[in-house]
Amino acid sequence: MSQTVADVLWEMLAKAGVQRCYGIVGDALNPVIDGLRRNGKIEFIHVRHEEYGVFAAVADAYFTGDPVAVCGTAGPGVVHLFNGLMDARKEGAAVIAIAGDVETSIMDTAALEELNPYKFFEAASLYTGRLVNPEQVRPIVQTAILTAILEKGPVVISIPGDVASASAPSGSFESRIPCPAILRPSDGDMSRLAKMIDEAGTVAIFGGDGCRDAREEVIQLANRLGAPVGYSFRGKQWLEHDNPNAVGMTGLLGYGGAYSAMHEADLLLLLGTDFPFSEFLPGDRVKKVQVDKNPKHIGRRTAVDLGLVGDIRATVTALLKSVSAKNDARFLDKHVADTKSFHELLQHYVVKGPGIKPIRPEFLAATLSDVASYDAMFFADTGTACMWLARHINGGRNRRLFGSFSWASMANAAANAFGAQLAYPGRQTIAMCGDGGSKSSALRSNAEEIDLRAIPNSALRSAEENSW
Repeated sequence: MSQTVADVLWEMLAKAGVQRCYGIVGDALNPVIDGLRRNGKIEFIHVRHEEYGVFAAVADAYFTGDPVAVCGTAGPGVVHLFNGLMDARKEGAAVIAIAGDVETSIMDTAALEELNPYKFFEAASLYTGRLVNPEQVRPIVQTAILTAILEKGPVVISIPGDVASASAPSGSFESRIPCPAILRPSDGDMSRLAKMIDEAGTVAIFGGDGCRDAREEVIQLANRLGAPVGYSFRGKQWLEHDNPNAVGMTGLLGYGGAYSAMHEADLLLLLGTDFPFSEFLPGDRVKKVQVDKNPKHIGRRTAVDLGLVGDIRATVTALLKSVSAKNDARFLDKHVADTKSFHELLQHYVVKGPGIKPIRPEFLAATLSDVASYDAMFFADTGTACMWLARHINGGRNRRLFGSFSWASMANAAANAFGAQLAYPGRQTIAMCGDGGSKSSALRSNAEEIDLRAIPNSALRSAEENSW
């Protein structure tokens, strides 16, 4: 029997490193799923709702670094993929969505369950390919794979059932994936950055998820400059733990000396962060340098004096060769002391927790942090659970923290934990859910290590507080 287009699709995805596909089987998608069955190398994870499957895939892909597939059948099934794909785009997760489509003979006739994948997925997908001819299978699937892996985001392959079941063209279907390029600013820009640092009396650092692979280099730079290190929510798990220069977060979830350090420094280094709340960033009095591998991030949240495009690890490594040490520790000591004082203030409901009924969420989160394993993975629903995660869950070299931090979707934590548990079997995964998020869970029996902690919330408390 000759290969079908669906066979080639799954063959290429498997060779690209896809190990799991989350989704629901349905009419238009049946030939695609039949190809998955024949392939036998990719595990199909059946979920009760497509959105839940994508949230699981986002955490899976984000932490493993591998591409993960999701699928939904034509029309409503495809629509349910959208919110999770938006999360994948915001969090930088390589998710490949296989979208069922109506048969080619009835396209553009307002057929039952028909939608235009290009228009519908425009905001969520880095690349959308509509496979309407078997000859397209290699270039479309290859483009989707490369885009998802190298650009770290979601892509969509829309495939009608009649094309999926058609015979594939002859030829090689190997998927060649190059290693990511090393990117850093030019020597001239590096010299300008070093000069600005040397001329500044005091320097502060504010880092985001772009510091994920540059933790040691950023801390080494901070130590040399006597620089307090603040971080965004996405940067917390990389820059907080075992960092003597850590001064907490800023913004609505903020704590510690981060805000004052950023506003009182002569120079602020924004490293790998697209922190969206401009009102918490300093104005023109503070000189600012932003380094990010995505040029679109440079200067869009606040005006900067120098914008540099580059990978944080490569850029900071080069910078360490040319920047001079600062020996006056007074600026750092002040803001580290402010951070310590704030942490002591945060312990009020933790210390008094055993005597308070009902249980305070601060006490619950702090207790979870204390008793959880050294490599536990914590997931928070959007809302007040993020507050408790930010302020009371301590990170560690092998601990991981995750949520819908950049998209702020609701009821994500249980699904995120589900995906993480499948990616790391037996590893402790803890989902901090709102009471609504815990009730919407759709866990499978093979996710036994997930620990759900529901936080009662008779009102949408986070939204209520933000409206004050």
